[in-house]
Amino acid sequence: SPSCFWLCLFLPSKPAQQTTLTQKNLAELDVLCAIRSLQDEQTATSETARNVDANYKIIEALNLSIEHTDWAKQFPTKPQIVNADKNPCKDNNELPQCHKQWKAHAKANITAHSEGVRPGSKYIGDSTMRSAEGQAALTIAAITEYARRLAEQHATDIKPAIEGDKARIDGFINKAVFGHDPAGKTGSGRCKAPSGSSRQTICKDDNATDSICTSLACVCSKDSGTMTEDICSETTTRNIAADAANPTAYTNAGDALITMCEAHNKGELTPAAIRTAAGRPRQMWKTFAAGGNIAVYIGTKGIAANCGKQAHCACAEFSKFTKHKTTKLAAATGCETSIEAAAQDLEKTLAAGEQQKKVITEMNSLRHQAKAVFNHL
Repeated sequence: SPSCFWLCLFLPSKPAQQTTLTQKNLAELDVLCAIRSLQDEQTATSETARNVDANYKIIEALNLSIEHTDWAKQFPTKPQIVNADKNPCKDNNELPQCHKQWKAHAKANITAHSEGVRPGSKYIGDSTMRSAEGQAALTIAAITEYARRLAEQHATDIKPAIEGDKARIDGFINKAVFGHDPAGKTGSGRCKAPSGSSRQTICKDDNATDSICTSLACVCSKDSGTMTEDICSETTTRNIAADAANPTAYTNAGDALITMCEAHNKGELTPAAIRTAAGRPRQMWKTFAAGGNIAVYIGTKGIAANCGKQAHCACAEFSKFTKHKTTKLAAATGCETSIEAAAQDLEKTLAAGEQQKKVITEMNSLRHQAKAVFNHL
């Protein structure tokens, strides 16, 4: 009937159920993820350890080729095939040919007699070397000594710094992200398990700051009861309601969040980029006081001044590391300490790369100088 039509038209309809995604901690998620991304970024220098010995060996060979023939003739001019059973050094390593320097001279003499080493493949006779003109050959000896020192500096200082620091940088970033070395570990084993038996103790101070794993798990997870908001988005927030008092729940959540972070875009790894990433979490610290207690935290607070299980919140507490404490000096967090060590090692790597470029340039110049002197004899 018409009356029924109008009655039905004005009856209030049941509102459609909506899911509210609070996403309050997305900024914190991004900041913490940026530290994980450091390890996958391209180092600011593509410099690798390079060989500077080739030029030095040419210089050394030119120097030996103008030595007095009576002295130089003791060294071979071609590579020697030594039978292990007939090796004279086997029974008496005090023989001249068993000494390190003799072997170095022997290698240099063989190089000196190799094709293309001496300009024009010429030999300098004793009479020429004893002449006034030949005395210029002494310059090559000085060039050789300088080149030797450069080669030694490269071998003992520069090359190890370039080769070794990358591994140490990765190690420090690993410690900041996972709390320990994750080599050989998979899944939640990558993350160091925090101590504690409640969300409040697990998400506090050393636990929360020794690794990005735990920080992420505390800031981007939900529990049961009133703590059920998808605080880092519906797809990202981890649900640890089944075992929220167990540290293992946080390593599982942390690993899943780290895996998500690993999909982020990568940039250029520089000391400044490392320090910027390390400092951003501290810039997001907030203070909350309640009931005579003060908490410094990252994330979203609840009613009480801690990062335990509370309604509509998720946070990690860093109070131990702030200056408001009167009984302790404010210190860097474990994560900050590890990342600063990575920045310092990267600075050493970059400096070593610049030193290597200078050594290579100098060695090339010395080689040309030695050949120029040789050509004038």
